[in-house]
Amino acid sequence: MFSKAFLTAGFLLVIAAGSAFAQEGDYAERKALAEKLATVNPVARMMESAVLRVASEWGLSEKEKFQREMMDNLDIAGVEKTSVQAMADTFTKEELEVMLAYYSAPEARKIAEKMPVYQGLIQPAIAREMDRVLMKLRTGYEAQMKGAAPPPATP
Repeated sequence: MFSKAFLTAGFLLVIAAGSAFAQEGDYAERKALAEKLATVNPVARMMESAVLRVASEWGLSEKEKFQREMMDNLDIAGVEKTSVQAMADTFTKEELEVMLAYYSAPEARKIAEKMPVYQGLIQPAIAREMDRVLMKLRTGYEAQMKGAAPPPATP
């Protein structure tokens, strides 16, 4: 019994070590793919979109000035470097290849540009539904607490 468990544990360790080695072994390829991905789907585009959302949410009268000042002061190169590193550390070579193929398609840029609009349209419905269920659960939990025995006193 002991030897079977020991062999199983050893086998799992070998598989895990092999997987980690494979992940480390193709790091240069993953980083190169992440760098290519950063050129077809730049972080700067996402950052600019976020700046525009903030300008709209704040109701600024000088949105263009705000956008220009924000973009001039953001460390886009630093965030880009962090993004490439995070992609290479997070995704497999195969996943990066799929993302590169996707974001290289012209339709993908249009989808990426429309995604904040879609999210803005769906977010209120998600928030309403979450609030509705939270209130329902809260009411149920409050009723349970009223009927529950008080916790024992601690000396």
